[in-house]
Amino acid sequence: MADNVLRGKERHLKILILSIISLALVGIVKILFNMIVGRSFGTDSVAVLGMSSVVLSFSFLIITLCSTGFMNIASKFISDALSKNDAGRARRIYDIIIRDTVIISLAIAAIIGLFSQELSIILNVDVIYFALAVPIIVVGSLYYILRAVFYALGAVTPYFKLEILSDAAFFIVLAGVILLGSKGLILLPFAIMYLIFIVLSFMRIHRTLAPNKTRVTLQMKEEYVFGGLSTLGTVMSVAVTYLGTIFVGAMLGAYSAGIFTAALTTASLALLIQSGFAQVLMPEIAFLWGAQKSEELRKDIMTWTMVLGLSAALFIGPMVILRKDLLSILFGADYLAGMNVVIIMLIGTYMLTVARTALLSLQSTDRLKLIATVSAVATIAAIISWVFLIPLWGMEGAALGYLISCVINSIIPLESARRKWKLDLKPLIVPNLSFALLIIAVVALTGLDNFFERLISTVLFVLIFTAVNYSKIRITLTAIKNR
Repeated sequence: MADNVLRGKERHLKILILSIISLALVGIVKILFNMIVGRSFGTDSVAVLGMSSVVLSFSFLIITLCSTGFMNIASKFISDALSKNDAGRARRIYDIIIRDTVIISLAIAAIIGLFSQELSIILNVDVIYFALAVPIIVVGSLYYILRAVFYALGAVTPYFKLEILSDAAFFIVLAGVILLGSKGLILLPFAIMYLIFIVLSFMRIHRTLAPNKTRVTLQMKEEYVFGGLSTLGTVMSVAVTYLGTIFVGAMLGAYSAGIFTAALTTASLALLIQSGFAQVLMPEIAFLWGAQKSEELRKDIMTWTMVLGLSAALFIGPMVILRKDLLSILFGADYLAGMNVVIIMLIGTYMLTVARTALLSLQSTDRLKLIATVSAVATIAAIISWVFLIPLWGMEGAALGYLISCVINSIIPLESARRKWKLDLKPLIVPNLSFALLIIAVVALTGLDNFFERLISTVLFVLIFTAVNYSKIRITLTAIKNR
């Protein structure tokens, strides 16, 4: 019995590690793409990065709309069917969500193709960049669905291998495009990467989840209600990042969009902390909720909230101090105008990371409507703020709009989770307060003119934060070890 428990823990740890690496790779691909493009076209680099980022943000916004609901259906209901040894139902759900994803994404992509000229004018980009947006939307939507299916099947290792293979293809194609100097084809690597992944995934999943020999009748009402509500919540929560780039491009032009993208990319490094947690924790939370293990679920929520909060502070704090160096290394001196944007974005990212587990605990149980509503309010608040703040403060105004949405998307889920699960959030007070005070002190120290001073400040930040929160770190590590 003890051996089985140990093997279960080892398997869970392996899945978590592979998930973090795999999903970090997804983020790193986009980060490296922005870094490479931002340096590869001479004096046009900033504008090319800006236009490609605006079109990619638009495309990923549509992909999120097309795929999110089906991804969550796969994570929740395919896992549930397999846990009940109902492979026929699992396969039928898979077939339906793939079919509907293709239909919806093709329809939307066709409309975008028809109006690409008008969209390019509105968004301040060359129309040639929209040529590849159409296939990217279709294959990108399927990519995210299939990724969720792999997690539902517990097939993280096959997914990991396919991710590495398709990522390698991405960089090979990107190198070819840059060597040819083809600015209009700069988005081609995304289309090829997704296409290779979905072809190989279909072959792999077909072997794992065999087609039904007999027709399985299935009513998908519950699944589609769940998928629809989760789509609204997720689309609204991620839309802010994409819409921020789109608004900057439309209101300030491609050059400003390029600098904003560099700042956003630099800040997004902090998101790598939580890369694999959502895919792993969402099924686990749903399982504990279904099994009515409330106390175990409550402990899990508190443990992972502390893990993400402490990790985020130790990662984001140094990033705030070294923001100038990060921008210079990743993109070059031409992008240093985005330093203030990096600070604002990182503060928002810290808040979202602390609240991430609480949000997942609500989204995976019976608070989907609440999360959808909160996300919608946060996005609307950001959009309204951009109308006023971008003309006043430019890129910094766009970043402030993002921060407003982060405040709404973090505080309300944390408070709702506290009430629902009877969480004791007092242990979060000291880490959050110490992080805030140290960040304020660092930002106030505008005299950090050379790298050595910034490096010393970084070391001091880590040492002070660790010393102040030593007991919290020790207790959290012990809780993880005993899971």
